[in-house]
Amino acid sequence: MNSEQTILPEIEDIKKKWLSCEREKIPLKEKLKAINQCQRDFRKQLQSYMETTGLFTLQLSDEQVIELKTKQRVIYNEERLSEIIEDPSVLNEYKLANSVTCSRFIVKKRKIDDTN
Repeated sequence: MNSEQTILPEIEDIKKKWLSCEREKIPLKEKLKAINQCQRDFRKQLQSYMETTGLFTLQLSDEQVIELKTKQRVIYNEERLSEIIEDPSVLNEYKLANSVTCSRFIVKKRKIDDTN
C-alpha cells in the first residue's frame, strides 16, 4: 500500500497551508539575516571600544548589558598530552608556551522582576 494513497483530503489542505507558511518565512529570514549583519558590525565597534578602554561591562539599556570576558585556553595535541601525562612538570611549561588568550563578547538581557 502506497503511503500517498492513505492521506486524507483534510491533510492535503493542511500540507498546503503549512507550505504557504514556509514561503512566508523566507523574506522574514532574509530580513533577520540583514539585521544580524548590521548588529555584527556594531558589535565589533563596541568590542573594540571596550578592549581599548579596558571596560568589561557596558550597559546598553535597562534590559541589556554587554560583557567582555577574557580567558586563557591551552590547546592540547595528542603528542603533548602524552608528555604531560608522563611528566607532570612539563604541564606548566606547556601552558606558558601554548596558551591562547580568548575574548568573548556577550550581550545579556537582564531578567525583569515582575514582583514590583
